[in-house]
Formats: sequence, C-alpha cells, structure tokens
Amino acid sequence: MAEKNNSTEKLPLLNRGELGKLLKQHRESRFITQDKVTELTGLSRKQIIAIEKGTVDYRIDTLFKLLGAVQADISLIKLK
Repeated sequence: MAEKNNSTEKLPLLNRGELGKLLKQHRESRFITQDKVTELTGLSRKQIIAIEKGTVDYRIDTLFKLLGAVQADISLIKLK
C-alpha cells in the first residue's frame, strides 16, 4: 500500500525571466512569430513580449497556451 505524502515541501519556483527566455528561444527555433502566438493564444502581442522578457506574472493556463502555441510540452521547463 502506498504511503500518503503529507509533506509541505515546496517545489522550486521558476524564474519568470528564465522561463520567458526559454519560451522565446523555443518559439524562434520553430520559426513561429509573435503574431502567430497571438493568433493561437488570444494574448496580445504586448503581453507575449512582456512574458518573453520576464516582466509580468501570468497564470498556469496561460503558460500551457504558450507551450501549445510554440509546439512545446511541459518538459521544456526544467526545475532547478
């Protein structure tokens, strides 16, 4: 029988600047424009630029939209 994990240990937080840089690098490696990401996610180009620069916070659902738009999965993000 598996034990329940009642630990309050927290996962490391992702640095939004590093995450934005990863998203941008992956987008560019796939030759996907910011305008295409805008079309696929419903986010404005201004929002995408701010996310890629790491200057804004955003929700997890936005992250998944961005990952889908740049043809990546969650494995793109490596926790420290």
